[in-house]
Amino acid sequence: MNPRHFPYQHPTFGTEKKPKLKSAWENSVYYWWWEYLKRHEGYKRTCSQEGKGRYAKLYADFGDVHASDFKTWWREYGVILFSEPQKEHLLSVIEGEIPAENLGNPSLLFVQIPLNLPVRTIKQKFEKLLKKHHKGAKGIRYARASHAKYPVIGQPNINALKTTLMVYDYRAANPDLTLWEIALILDQFKGFVPAKNSQMKLADHTAKNLMSATVSRYLKKAETMIENVGLGRFPDVKKAPSPTK
Repeated sequence: MNPRHFPYQHPTFGTEKKPKLKSAWENSVYYWWWEYLKRHEGYKRTCSQEGKGRYAKLYADFGDVHASDFKTWWREYGVILFSEPQKEHLLSVIEGEIPAENLGNPSLLFVQIPLNLPVRTIKQKFEKLLKKHHKGAKGIRYARASHAKYPVIGQPNINALKTTLMVYDYRAANPDLTLWEIALILDQFKGFVPAKNSQMKLADHTAKNLMSATVSRYLKKAETMIENVGLGRFPDVKKAPSPTK
């Protein structure tokens, strides 16, 4: 079987004798896709109903994300969902017409080579042409041209995804705390407490408002991404349009 290719860093686990650290898979956007989907209440209900319900179609692809650990889920579902199709585009001579499906593919470049030129000249011109159209940002170009069944949205920031979900989970576990109290407790993560107010008095309402606003932004971002992951989109921070009646 040909090796699978992914637009972004995929999880690795090592071997039974030499297992890798959790960071080997937690630094992958695909791990956080799985984690955010676990927070989706509607999808959780569909899982509890063995795939029946509003998210039955998504369940057919992702399965029960609550039934096993990430490693097990990844090998059964994730590899297929997020990898590029096995069909490879190799450097080759095209006989006849260019397939219509390839004409609009941004990951392919079609060139005309005049064979009456010296080989050295052709190589020089081809290298110049390649530098012009292949900017070197291989990962970004590959991701934008992804044909995976579920492509990643945008350019994910793993640390931001981790922090955002951490705030969401802490809020869910501590609903009686105010937002600024959550900010103080989670101040080990840079940015929750304004530096000049780190030694603030509890009566400083301005600092409290700033901290509350920061936590509120994280919560809204988390809620939007959790809502969108139920639509098969991640990490999408744009509010999905309301369905037309």
